[in-house]
Amino acid sequence: QGHYLVFEKGGEPKTQCYYSVPQNNIDKEFDFEELLKQSVKSQMVSDVPLGVFLSGGIDSSLITALAQSVSDKPVKTFTIGFEEGSHDESRYAKKIANHLGTDHHVETLTMNRAKDIITDLPHYYDQPFADSSQLPSLLLSEMAKKHVTVCLSGDGADELFNGYDRYIYGENIFKKADLIKKIPGARCALSIISHCGLNHIIKKPENISLKLRKLAEMAQQDLLSERYRTLINLWMDNPSVRDSSNDDAIFSSMRLHDMHYYLPNDILHKMDRASMAHSLEVRVPYLDPTVIHAAFQTSVSQHGQKQILKDMLKKYIPEHLYERPKRGFSVPVAQWMRTDLKDMCHHYFQKDKLEEGGFLNANPILQKWAQHKRGTHNHQHALWGVLMLQIWREHYKI
Repeated sequence: QGHYLVFEKGGEPKTQCYYSVPQNNIDKEFDFEELLKQSVKSQMVSDVPLGVFLSGGIDSSLITALAQSVSDKPVKTFTIGFEEGSHDESRYAKKIANHLGTDHHVETLTMNRAKDIITDLPHYYDQPFADSSQLPSLLLSEMAKKHVTVCLSGDGADELFNGYDRYIYGENIFKKADLIKKIPGARCALSIISHCGLNHIIKKPENISLKLRKLAEMAQQDLLSERYRTLINLWMDNPSVRDSSNDDAIFSSMRLHDMHYYLPNDILHKMDRASMAHSLEVRVPYLDPTVIHAAFQTSVSQHGQKQILKDMLKKYIPEHLYERPKRGFSVPVAQWMRTDLKDMCHHYFQKDKLEEGGFLNANPILQKWAQHKRGTHNHQHALWGVLMLQIWREHYKI
């Protein structure tokens, strides 16, 4: 991303960078509200009907509020809900839409509809893609296309304004890894305990064994980026990038890593494929270069956990309408895998199917699947990745 190729007759193609994320914090003051408002206003220029994705969280609510503030008519907003109350945030989005006076539309992602979408995922994404929020993204795009041709999205705010919880707890874990590194034998002891299992020691072990293994792994890694990749990985391995040491630099390094990898390869890729599957154009105001520049030129300590965005949003919407724990585009995959998707998982998680072609080691997958079915552990994210790979392989006969 941010590069183009130059081809010259008789020569080798050359890579040319036209944009890179600024990496030096200079503690400069920026008027983020004005920057975002101008970004939203410029991206609302369209000769076709336009709307906004509204999940009810801080990011999309602010984009919606700014869009409505510069519009002379009700902005069309779109939300996906779930039958499962624990994951359904459509009621919050509706309250925000009512407060702002938007033309609001809601659709529910039922289990039966999800099954239909799952079987089509290899067609839409071409490659194995394992972010389960691809399901509501596809339905959201399908619904929006019935009313508009362009939509604004709140993607990118988490990377720019410290929205992910892992930025907070990651720093604490890295410090613990440094401490363990200094204690003789501590890393080895942690590794042994985590591999032996904790079922007889802890009543509800959940994913503690994996966390201990990751902590032991981080204790022998020197580069911050190696530790970060270990932290976010669902199956253990250790790729690497570069390091920094102070607290501000730790946050910046994690954000920068996500800007270069997670954002383009997951978040933007997910929505681009989902929207283009329904000929819908999605625009991302947070990723205007002026906003990115300002976010990375401001001290991370000023951001808090999206404090800059919260301070802006409360000018437009009462705090009680959006102040709640972050969910993202959370999908009830854990529950579905134990119920309606159980037969599908059983089909793709058979030992011979898993080991076909020599791609996967079936034993750890089957162990996680057994634990997940029993309800003693929640391995939804790791198992969803395997399921997507298996469906993709069967679709393309690989």
